[in-house]
Amino acid sequence: LAPLLGGARAGTAEYSPDGSWVAWATNDGGPGRVWRSRPDGSQKTAVTDPDRLTVGPLASLRWSPDARFLAFAAREAAKDPGPARMHLADLDRGTVEPLSAEDRHVAQIDPCWAADGRSVVYSTFFPPYASEADTYLRRADLATRRVEKLPGSEGLWAPKCARDGRVLAADSAAQKART
Repeated sequence: LAPLLGGARAGTAEYSPDGSWVAWATNDGGPGRVWRSRPDGSQKTAVTDPDRLTVGPLASLRWSPDARFLAFAAREAAKDPGPARMHLADLDRGTVEPLSAEDRHVAQIDPCWAADGRSVVYSTFFPPYASEADTYLRRADLATRRVEKLPGSEGLWAPKCARDGRVLAADSAAQKART
């Protein structure tokens, strides 16, 4: 085993699809933020600004299939931040913005990308952070930024998308609530 990222502390880390970049979340030394670098720690760049967004050290980060975008959950860094919302970082442009203006009242977590890179599937956090009625999988279309409920996904969270686009797995909130 060898240190990754030049020894930087990371709560979660995610390699780009081609393995040439790593993105990670950490709250080492202050408010949580997202970083990107080469696997050896070179070309380290902050993706998020902690004065604007805070990210939990265990935040789920997911690269788009073309490695141009990162999807992740973050809270506004204001005095009354509200729940974490899905954000999209355009790494070519250096911008970060909410994935959608919809569903602002529930915590949004666990992004995964469609194989074609045109949409992101995510979930809300299971009770008590979201009502049972709000716990289902959502798909955000990147072209329109519209969000739709995935039919039959009631009570599911933590989606995982297969790279070939043929399978979507998820956990049951009912199972989690009982454990």
